[in-house]
This record gives sequence, C-alpha cells and structure tokens, in this order.
Amino acid sequence: MNKLFVWLVGLANPLWSRLGADPKAISLILSAKLKMDDRGGFAMGRQQSKKSGMQAFVYLFIAMFGVFLVMIFNLVNDVPTALGFVFSFWMIYIGLMLITEMSENLFDQRDLYVLLSRPINDLTLSLSRILHIGVFASKFGLCLGVPTGIYFLGWVGVWPFFVYLLLSVFTLLITMTGTLVFYLILLRRVAPERVKKIVGYFQIVATFIFFIAYQLPSLVGDISQFKELVLVGEPLGFAFPGLWLGGLYKAMTQLGGGWMTFAQAGIAVVAAVGGLWFYVRQSRGYADRLLALREVGSVTVDDLPASGKKIKGSPIRDRLASWLTAPNLERVSFNFHWNVMLRDLTFKQRTYPAMVYMPVVLVITVFRDAFTGEEAFSVGEGTMLMLLYFVIWIIVIPLGQTKVSDQYRAAWIFEATANPYPHRIKYGQLMAVLGMFFLPTAILVYSVVLAYWGPSYWLDVVLGCGNAILFAMIYNVVDSGHPFSRAKDDSKFSNFGPLLIVSLLAPLFGFGHYYLREIPYALPVSAVIVWGMVIGWMYWMRNAKGAAAGAMEVEGAGW
Repeated sequence: MNKLFVWLVGLANPLWSRLGADPKAISLILSAKLKMDDRGGFAMGRQQSKKSGMQAFVYLFIAMFGVFLVMIFNLVNDVPTALGFVFSFWMIYIGLMLITEMSENLFDQRDLYVLLSRPINDLTLSLSRILHIGVFASKFGLCLGVPTGIYFLGWVGVWPFFVYLLLSVFTLLITMTGTLVFYLILLRRVAPERVKKIVGYFQIVATFIFFIAYQLPSLVGDISQFKELVLVGEPLGFAFPGLWLGGLYKAMTQLGGGWMTFAQAGIAVVAAVGGLWFYVRQSRGYADRLLALREVGSVTVDDLPASGKKIKGSPIRDRLASWLTAPNLERVSFNFHWNVMLRDLTFKQRTYPAMVYMPVVLVITVFRDAFTGEEAFSVGEGTMLMLLYFVIWIIVIPLGQTKVSDQYRAAWIFEATANPYPHRIKYGQLMAVLGMFFLPTAILVYSVVLAYWGPSYWLDVVLGCGNAILFAMIYNVVDSGHPFSRAKDDSKFSNFGPLLIVSLLAPLFGFGHYYLREIPYALPVSAVIVWGMVIGWMYWMRNAKGAAAGAMEVEGAGW
C-alpha cells in the first residue's frame, strides 16, 4: 500500500519541481516516514507487531462506517444533499484523526537533525510533511469511500462515480489544509513558547466538538422527515464544507440548480485549491520555526529563582494537602502529582478528551427522549444512580493517566530509593486525583441529586460516594505501576486489564445499589460497611511497611 502511495506521489514530480521542491527528496522522506508509521502503528494500536493484524482491523472497522454511510442515500432522496452529509462525516472523522494522531508529527523536530545536513529547502520539508499526512488521511478516506463508490458505480452512473472520486480528493484537501494551515499560521504568527500550548488546548476543544457532532444523529427522532430534505442549492447549503462539495457534485452532474448551487461549487473549489496554495505560500521559514520549538520548556540558570527566595505555591493545593495528607511522603506525593496534573500539557491532552466522552454520553442518555420528542422529559431513581456512579469515571480516568508519561524512564527513582512506606506514594497520588477531579464533580453531582430528588436520598449519596472512592482504591492497587512509569504506547493487558475489571464491576455495584433500596435497613448497613472498608484501606496505605523497611532496620542494627 505504501509503495502505491509513493508511486502516486511520484507522478506529480513535474509539479513539485515547478513549485521549487526536490522530487527525489520528497520521495525518500515520504518512504522513510511511512515505514516508521508501520512500525509504530496508530495511537489506538501501537506496539503491535504486523502479525497481530491491528492495522488491518482498524481499516476494517472504518470500512464498516463506510457501509453505514451508504444508508444515508436511502434516508435522503436528494443525492447531492446526501453526498454532502457523507463528505461532512468524512471531514469530522478524518479531521479528528488528523488532530489526535498527526499533530505531534507536524511539530516533530527530530528528523530535522538529519535532513537539514542535506541541501533540502523549506518547501521540500513542508511538502513532504503534508504528503505524509495526506497518505495517512487517504488510507482512512479509502476505507470510508469504497462502499459509497461501489454504490455510485452500480446504482447512480459512471460519470457520477468519477465526479465522486474527484470530490473525495477535494474533501481530503479541504480537511488537511483546513487543519494544517491553522498550524502553520501559528508557527509564523505566535511565539514558540505558546505554540504547543495553543495546539494542545485546540486538540482538547476540537475533540469535544467532534465528539458532540458525532453523537448528534442519535438525537434525531423520526428519520422519515429527511426523505424530502434538500440543502444543496439552498441558503443552509453554505453552512458546512461538506455541503459545498454537494453543490459541486450537483453542478457537474446536473449542470444546473441555480446560482446558489454554483456559488457553493465555487466555494468548494476555492477551499480545496486555495487552501493548498496558501499552505505552500506559508512554507517559507518552516524548518527554522520548527527548530525554534526545540528549546521551548528548557530552563537556564538565570531562569531559576534566587537561593532562599520563597516560591509562590497554590492555596487550593496546600489547603487540600493539609486536610488529606500527613506532612511526610504522602504530602510530597500529593504535591508532586498535583503539580504535574496542573502543568503538564501532555497529561491534559490524554485526560481531558477522555473525560469529555462520559458527560456527553450521560447527557444524551438522560435527555435523548426529550430531544427526539418521543416523550416528555422525566428522570427517575435509575437516572439518580447513574449520576452517582458516573462519578467513578471522573476518578479512574485521570488516575490511570498518572501512571503514563513520555519520560517514563525517570521512574527508576521509585525502584532505586529505599522506602519503608511505599504505599504512601500511591495514597498521595490518589488524594491528589480526588482533590483535583473528584471533589468538584462530587459537590456538583451530589448537590443536584439532593436538590432534585430531595434530602431523603442522602443515604444513596453516602453509599455512592463510598463506592466511588472504594473503586478508585481498588483500581489504584490492582494497577500496581509506579507513578508516570509507563510508556503511553504500552498496550500490554496488565496495563489496561485493571480498567477493564473496574468497568465490569462498577455496573454490578450500581445494580446492587438499586436492589438494596428495596430491602429495609440495607442502605445504612451497606454504607457503614463500605466506608469502613474505605477507612481501613486508607489506614493500611498510610501505615503498611514494605520490604525496604526490614532491610533498613537490619542495616541500621548492623551500623
């Protein structure tokens, strides 16, 4: 597959030469990057050997989405509008993949140390990167587009099929250039120390928006109303780029449709061709600006605070630390984890998007019937329990990410240092996650429960809170890795097995809570038992001695 894409890129060598790039260098760089991709895999399946077939499974899964997209043509009679919806889905899906998978590649400076020792200009470097990203996007576009292409060739016609192929390329161009031009403008206009931070938060926000957009179809009630829907050639057809491409399809296949259709078609052409032209224009000084990112985050001696000068702390962190931890290794661990979770952008990029999914799914689950108009909005005790046990994920997701780091090799310090109370590190880790994520969420959720359902449900809140903390403790002990000691692409079962176990047990406890409400005095007794286990577990974590304690006692006696 990679050789095919490299060959296709080579067909445009006269164009690369005319633009001022080196075609041979582009081909060599692209081949090397694609080989590295095959060895690394996607974020969803890295560290898997080729024999595992992980990439084939991913492509097959995406092709299944492509099959579902064909059904849109049965839901919407107007083919240009239906095709506009299909291309809109492409842009959302591929755009999300570009943002989550390829942003680091765009700002990666490691290959520059090899490439800049050769006579390679900025345009060659920039084009090789967009072509690399283009190959990445094309693989997903191919999987999404083949089912629709078969539908066009078999049921619509040969000419519409060729138009569809052209518009597929335009869709990829608009999606790529829309994302990459934004990044290049950042490189040219924003100070290097702010670029990565802006991109990081952009990834978080974009993931949130794309995920909500992906869930919107589930809120649609009666789908028969879409049968006669026509957006292409209408004012609403200007709302999204996918519909512009629907206008271009209509203009090329039906040779009519009014001035709005041709206006949408023209915008689609300008967006695709103009975006690529603008990207090439913005490529000047590309390598220099990438190298400027190299020193971002480094600290010199002059940047360090003067000796004896008190560093300003965090009032919230210090207050919570004094409440939740003792002034020993517990507090050191608490402050360390709090500071990393607050300041480390990579931690936020891994954690916040994952935490977005659960609230969105929860809101859609609770309010779906009201949105679709199937019935009036109403919530019962089942919804209340769902809210109480939803809080578990607000603890488990960030707690799992506190075991992952790009600099995981530095975790040797936990093994090399003799520590008579090793569980205090995990206790401080857990308390930091509870203080930063669980506490504000719990205040909000429990206040809503007591305000909406009434104070009589306070025992449910007490039991749900105890179960949430107990599950967090179980997860933190079962997942026995040291803090920030695991590579982000380490996909061994021992690393995600604990999360799977908690995922299976949490619903069981939720259903158990539901049936306990029918048994007299079961709730208070269960709450006492659960909180007794929580307090006992906390005491054990804070006072249990490890193997190093005995070794230190022997060493002390011998000394």
